[in-house]
Amino acid sequence: MPGNAGYYTNDKEKCPENIRFVGKEKFPKKILVWIAFSERGMSKPLFRSSTSAAIKPEIYIKECLEERLLPFIDKYNDDLNYIFWPDLASAHRAKEAISWMNDMINFVPVDMNSPNVPKARPIEDFWGVLAQNVYEGG
Repeated sequence: MPGNAGYYTNDKEKCPENIRFVGKEKFPKKILVWIAFSERGMSKPLFRSSTSAAIKPEIYIKECLEERLLPFIDKYNDDLNYIFWPDLASAHRAKEAISWMNDMINFVPVDMNSPNVPKARPIEDFWGVLAQNVYEGG
């Protein structure tokens, strides 16, 4: 069964053992995918394996913001007519990341970035399509 699928029964004795006892990896392998895009173009994507539950702010700043976002802004938005809209991942809200963004770029601050409006962030559509393709077939 896929990880988030459920199985319900009134009689657990009739439940097949291969469903009742399904092992699950405690810390599954993860991959970090990061990209910036706008109607003008796309940044160089980042694909990085991750051993921790979340990306560290230092990695986010160096590998995403400095190495990908700044060149993207320079290439497609040298008129400075842009605003970066980070999603709500913890590394994006870390003190170090907020400080870096305050010094370096125009961005939507955390208090204006509501979690209840995912359609306002086009990147959420990208993540949905990516996840659907990655996990297709279980």
